[in-house]
Amino acid sequence: MSRVRDVAISRFEKTLSGDLKSEQARELHRELSTIPPELLSTVRRTVYRAIDDVLFQILELIDSDDRIDVHWSGVDIQAESDGLAGELFSHRGWISRMSEYAEM
Repeated sequence: MSRVRDVAISRFEKTLSGDLKSEQARELHRELSTIPPELLSTVRRTVYRAIDDVLFQILELIDSDDRIDVHWSGVDIQAESDGLAGELFSHRGWISRMSEYAEM
């Protein structure tokens, strides 16, 4: 979570705040800064959910493709799970346990 989800969300948050210095990030910051505050929470939720959906889809792909094997510290993660994508969510899921950013 920290090396994928949190990095993506952090880049979005830094784009919003204007902390990133690339021309593309500065242009996005200028565009995003025109969004009324009451809509900004909707934009933030949409971005977080899009990131989570990409993670979900990748994990679903891994689960459904027999050609892909995932091992972590010598453990066959797929064999230990009843569905990798489902491991993301819930109060005991990877997001709540391992991410700096709350699920939205």
